[in-house]
Amino acid sequence: MGLRRTQLNVGHLPVGLRHMHLNIGHLPVGLRHMHLNIGHLPVGLRHMHLNIGHLPVGLRHMHLNIGHLPVGLRHMHLNIGHLPVGLRHMHLNIGHLPVGLRHMHLNIGHLPVGLRHMHLNIGHLPVGLPHMHLNIGHLPVGLPHMHLNVGHLHAHSYLQIASLACIGGKDTKWLTWNILSHIYSKHLTLKICWKGTTGKLSFKQMEATTMIRRAVRKNHVSKQATDIDIDKHIMKWFHLGSDINRRGNRQSRAQVQGSEQEAEDDQ
Repeated sequence: MGLRRTQLNVGHLPVGLRHMHLNIGHLPVGLRHMHLNIGHLPVGLRHMHLNIGHLPVGLRHMHLNIGHLPVGLRHMHLNIGHLPVGLRHMHLNIGHLPVGLRHMHLNIGHLPVGLRHMHLNIGHLPVGLPHMHLNIGHLPVGLPHMHLNVGHLHAHSYLQIASLACIGGKDTKWLTWNILSHIYSKHLTLKICWKGTTGKLSFKQMEATTMIRRAVRKNHVSKQATDIDIDKHIMKWFHLGSDINRRGNRQSRAQVQGSEQEAEDDQ
């Protein structure tokens, strides 16, 4: 009781460390500022698990930086949940993840009413990352500032674009929609729209836009598709996302056509 600030730096651990589990929870009521920096971990680290939960009511600022993780890291799990009412600023930076990373799981859930600024940056992810799971759920109504950047994924590499193009579809629309369905979960879909209106994230400002255009044109059914053609289908997909996820193939043609007309009217 009475602790106002805590700063935790994890670095320069010994060569040979294979497994690292860090659990942060049940910190004292009254904590206002929490800074956690994890960097310069040793070559040879294979598994890293970080769980942050049950932080105290009254926490105002949370800064978490994870960078310069070692070559050889295979599994990284980060869970942030049950953050307290009263949290105002949350900054999370994950960068310079190593070649060889195979599984990355990031879960952020149950963010509190009253959160004003959330900055999430994931960058410099390695070529060949086969499994990446990002779940952001239960974001509060009224969150005025949310910045999400997932960049430098080497998303324009030949292998990733070719892999997405192989998902297939009977025409440009269905190929585009199938690729988007493969990439984005239901919860994340509902937080994105083309222009970023009504408090949602703006898809047209994401690097994934270029990746999807290139993947669509790489498939033989849509070699001649223009950016305008593809973008139109992206806009409709996010607009229809809630219906597509909820009803799936049981939607009637009339419902789909009506919703598509609404999407065109909003453009």
